Amino acid sequence: MYSGLLQQNSELATKKWSKRTKNLLAGTKGIYFLFTFLKNATMNNGNRGDEFLEIYLSSEQKKFLSDLYSTYKGASLNARPYHESWFWEMMGQIELSEMYRMNFRPHLIITGYADKTSGKFFEIQILLTHTITGSTT
Repeated sequence: MYSGLLQQNSELATKKWSKRTKNLLAGTKGIYFLFTFLKNATMNNGNRGDEFLEIYLSSEQKKFLSDLYSTYKGASLNARPYHESWFWEMMGQIELSEMYRMNFRPHLIITGYADKTSGKFFEIQILLTHTITGSTT
């Protein structure tokens, strides 16, 4: 059911990964990777609370999405069934009183960064993970 979606995600990831060594900012000294986490929800007495963002869909938007799903049923397709701009144009034509609500402003946690000299660190971490867990990935 999800094979087409997984294939598309894999192709997208490969495309993005292939750009990892292209410097897009002229005048900078190199390419760096920033590793981050974003807090999604609060915890109240050990229970997960509200997520930081709630997205609202009108009944008409839900029907539009349901109709699209009914048409394609998650099937793997050889070509795009419709263009992304058409989808957003259609979604935008459906009236919506409130699009989203932010319950709180989440903290962006920067956990680290890497540059072209950091490759050895990741190779060591992968080797340690494989040795400790027996993982083959």
